[in-house]
Amino acid sequence: RRLFSFPSLKPVWITACALVAIVIAGGGTVYAAGNALPDSPLYTVKLATEQVRLFFTPSDIGKAELYAQFADERVEEIIRMADKGDVELVEKTTNRLNDQLVAMASLTLGGDGVPPGDGMLSMSAPEDSKHGEETVAMTAPSTTAPPPAPVVATTPDSDTNAQLGVADRAPAPAVETALSAETETKDDEENGDRERREKLKEQLLRQAIENPEALEEALKTASESMRDLLLWAIDVANKGYDEAISNIR
Repeated sequence: RRLFSFPSLKPVWITACALVAIVIAGGGTVYAAGNALPDSPLYTVKLATEQVRLFFTPSDIGKAELYAQFADERVEEIIRMADKGDVELVEKTTNRLNDQLVAMASLTLGGDGVPPGDGMLSMSAPEDSKHGEETVAMTAPSTTAPPPAPVVATTPDSDTNAQLGVADRAPAPAVETALSAETETKDDEENGDRERREKLKEQLLRQAIENPEALEEALKTASESMRDLLLWAIDVANKGYDEAISNIR
């Protein structure tokens, strides 16, 4: 029996096979497999669908939300299989519960860190300013043209300086606008992730109470051969939810 040992990473080809299985099965079969129990022929389709959903969910918070849902389903499956007296499937399903809680606890859900690109953007601003100053400094001597042709020497160079000055300084408002928009977008994303983490934490706190209680209720009517497995499942749920909750910042 395993208790909080990190599962090995599943190769990409396993997910690919799951994808193929789902495509072959068709939408109706996938829908029907949604409530399948471990002793159902459709249960493998259900597990394959879960793997595909995880594969196509890029964010850690999105994966954590899925793992929370899957863990809820595993507890229900354990109780149903215990009622049927199927020792082997209770053990297998408890292992799946353990693996999914451990996987959820290993995700990055702190929400801290420096937004990418900030350092590069702050470095580029001085470069624009220096470039404008250098251009003016290099073209300034041309304004002191010799007396014979003051108009010809001064006017084009002044126009050129003005054009260069405008060219150098024109991007500044656009850069500021782009930086402001990017900052607002990042703030919105961070606020959205923070709200999702808070909501997930509330969900896990509720599950951490309800699921062990449901398993303890099943323990009251369980056969002698099933008691140790249910006690193990309760231990897995308690420790797994504690680890997952403590990982959310």
